[in-house]
Order: sequence, then structure tokens, then C-alpha cells
Amino acid sequence: LKGGPLKSEYKLVQFHFHWGSGNTWGSEHLVNGVSSPSEVHCVFFKEGYGSIFDAMKHPDGLAVLGSFLQLGNDGNPTFERLLNNLVGLKAGEKKSVNPVIKLSEFLPRNLSKYYTYPGSLTTPPCSECVTWIILDEPILISQNQ
Repeated sequence: LKGGPLKSEYKLVQFHFHWGSGNTWGSEHLVNGVSSPSEVHCVFFKEGYGSIFDAMKHPDGLAVLGSFLQLGNDGNPTFERLLNNLVGLKAGEKKSVNPVIKLSEFLPRNLSKYYTYPGSLTTPPCSECVTWIILDEPILISQNQ
């Protein structure tokens, strides 16, 4: 990942989701006071630091690309492929996605409009090492997804 507020190359390490028990809230971020049902965070580290652990020691060490997930009328084929890979996965387990899903297939098409700010991880150790980039356009998924 490079561009926008990021002047260097950042490497994807992991992604995770935040969601709530209903369809109106669950995201960690709000825009104009409004929450989304879910939010995905793609976590990157600055390659020049060598590892995510070393990167966390620097204020520009991590970049988290966030996108809201909102309910649409149709299912999202890329999201469905991802869900199919998660069947049977238990808490704490790790699994590689097969076949590979390109990040560009998963994210919204318009990457030019976003909100950005320097901040911290939202979970311990809450290191202040993150450039947050929150996309304005959401990823649409169906109710079943």
C-alpha cells in the first residue's frame, strides 16, 4: 500500500472485522455521528522497519485501511468467497484464503475519497503508531452475508 498520506510502501499483515448485534451499529468509526453495521480493518506495516513488531515502535509504523460494510440488495461475490473460506474456522485459528482474493477485488472501487488521521491501535497495547485511512465509500453486502 502506498499513496495518499503514505509516502512509503506498507505491507499487508492481516485483516479483521468489527460488528455489532444489530444492523445499525458495530463499526469502530462514525462519520457525522453515524455508525455502520460493520467495519473491516486491513492492517499494514511500513516495510522499511522490517517487521510489524519493529514498526509498532514508530509513529508511522502501521497503516490501517478501514472500510465500512453496509447492507445492500445484492450479495457481494468477493465477500462470499471470503466467507466460504472461513467455514469451520475456530476462534484463534489462522487460515490462508484459497484461492487468493486480491484486495482490489474486495475494497470499494472509489479509493480517492477517504478520511485520515494519526492515531493508535484500538486494542492493547494501544500503541500510537497508526496512520488511519477510512474509506468514504462502503463495501455493500447482503443481509445473509
